[in-house]
Amino acid sequence: MAGTFAVSGLSAPVRVARDRWGVPHILAASADDLFFAQGFIQAEDRLFQMDLWRRAAQGRLAEVLGINFVTRDAMTRRVQYRGDLDAEWASYGPDTRAIAIAFVHGINAWVTLARAQPPEEFERAGWLPELWEPEDLLNRTDAFLASSDALSEAFRSKLTSGVSDALRAVGTDPFLTTLSGKASGSNAWVVSGRRSAAGAPLLAVDPHRPLANPSLRYLVHLTAPGWNVIGATSPWLPGVAIGHNDRVAWGMTASAIDTQDLFVEHLNPDNRHQVDDNGRWINTRVVMESLLAKGRPRPVTFLREYTPHGIIIAVDGEKHLAFSLRWSGSEPGAAGELAALGLDRARSVAELREALRGWRMPTAEFVYADRDGDIGSQVAGLVPVRPGWSGWRTLDDLPHAAKPASGYLASANENAARVGRLHAVLGSAARSSVDDFTRLQHDTLAGNAVRLVPLLTRVHADRPDVEQARQELLRWDRRMSPDSVGAAIYAAWERELRRMLAEAHVEFVVAVTQASGRDALLLKALTLATDDLTMRGGPSIDAWQWSHFHLATFAHLLGITTAMRDRFNVGPFAVPGYSDTVMATGGVDLEASTGASFAAVMDIGDWDRSVVQNAPGQSGSPVSAHFKDLATLWAAGKYFPLAFSDAAVQANAESILTLVPKP
Repeated sequence: MAGTFAVSGLSAPVRVARDRWGVPHILAASADDLFFAQGFIQAEDRLFQMDLWRRAAQGRLAEVLGINFVTRDAMTRRVQYRGDLDAEWASYGPDTRAIAIAFVHGINAWVTLARAQPPEEFERAGWLPELWEPEDLLNRTDAFLASSDALSEAFRSKLTSGVSDALRAVGTDPFLTTLSGKASGSNAWVVSGRRSAAGAPLLAVDPHRPLANPSLRYLVHLTAPGWNVIGATSPWLPGVAIGHNDRVAWGMTASAIDTQDLFVEHLNPDNRHQVDDNGRWINTRVVMESLLAKGRPRPVTFLREYTPHGIIIAVDGEKHLAFSLRWSGSEPGAAGELAALGLDRARSVAELREALRGWRMPTAEFVYADRDGDIGSQVAGLVPVRPGWSGWRTLDDLPHAAKPASGYLASANENAARVGRLHAVLGSAARSSVDDFTRLQHDTLAGNAVRLVPLLTRVHADRPDVEQARQELLRWDRRMSPDSVGAAIYAAWERELRRMLAEAHVEFVVAVTQASGRDALLLKALTLATDDLTMRGGPSIDAWQWSHFHLATFAHLLGITTAMRDRFNVGPFAVPGYSDTVMATGGVDLEASTGASFAAVMDIGDWDRSVVQNAPGQSGSPVSAHFKDLATLWAAGKYFPLAFSDAAVQANAESILTLVPKP
């Protein structure tokens, strides 16, 4: 949309300049008008994605997709916030509710237009978008999906499969796309001015998320009195979650710090709604709830049941056991990333760290820098004091750093291979540039391979094809390059090693380097890998290039038939890297279903030198020029400018939309 458009809900005109890459730069005279316009513009570009997210996050997919989604919807509803809404809104800051109201009014202004002329995605899906409420932003599904502690506990404790199934049902994707798209991690690092070629801090961030179409992030620039911030947000949220204002830049990576506990409850054999409490039976609290399912004339009922420990998520009737979950997301202020509104207005690293006191979900490690040259890092989130959940850990209790003597800080989800590579590069480089950081974001050196491949030097395979694979690995440069045969062999070999060691419950690197029978294990895994690659790529080892197996497609949730995939999916692209390189591109098997579709390098000394990626495009509509224009840049490892100054925005403007109050 361009030109002038009258809309109800504004108090004054708002200017929206879209640049050549589809990024809207919104200029308003008040915060209310700014966030109204943000809601309107994001809905214009991403309404189907936003509508589907709301249904998925609220447990309302069965309404449009049918009875198969009832169990999934019920579990999703069980983890939602049930507390006091006044306390909830207040926990995000004094103006968050007003911002949410304005943002939702903007969404609804576009929804009204879309209901009259439904976009193609809604026509194909078979439903119309609905009007939003401010409380829609308070859901807990995103935060729950980012907190996998309970699922890890279930696996470690070898609990009944029903527990894991119940936890995995929360917030799963519609249309039965598998859980294999779970993010493999994220990178973020920052250097001080003395390690920067330009003399001011540089910050890089590249979250690793499912490669989806539309992108899971949306780029936006927000300017109004008290606001001047640019970066990435979730399309269904106001503000900016990762980015910079005119004083401070920040990025974040997921933190594995524990915010969930599973409890095994003993049920009364004569009354399944009673649990043991120190030798006596006490009643659970049972709430009957219902949900609608397409094709069912009557609502489907289900129970929400609570013990003193939390919500019951699974029951083993034969053993008279229930499994309850307690997690920080049940507390006020834990809607995922809504607290980013406090970060957007920080004027220094000290103010940003103070704003992180309000960040509760998801737990994350932030790295940041300001125009004064200060850099720092902080893990933030609502983390219980254990044992007993007797309180909450403060920012000072959680890992943090300021003004490091090394001149840099790096975070990579405690992934040993990625962390080691980042420290090796950042610690040895005297001064880095924006280009150096974009190259590092695309670094494909396999750190694990540096240690593992030399172990093959002293072994020999009897089978000629396995021996050829062994020799190819020894010649390999340890980089996961698309044209590399060694990369494909290594990825398949490491996968087999991990599988075999997981079955033996032995840690990966330690086992491979120290366990007895090591050589036999290495050769057995290489034999299995060779057989697998032969089946996939044929008997000729020359055909086993990494690009033949490691392909990335930005998959759309409507891509459920060949015609729909041709219309809505973007790709495939051959991509470098794998799950444990700095350029982390991973997924189930050898495919690349996760990676950094969004990445940014921010130059604190000159914001206009900052660059970004956000594939496949800013728009979710296949008729838009910005539906997939950023995917080819991404596949080539190229970035585009994140224009910030008035001059840069004007120089790169592609179209101007002026929203005016409707008389």
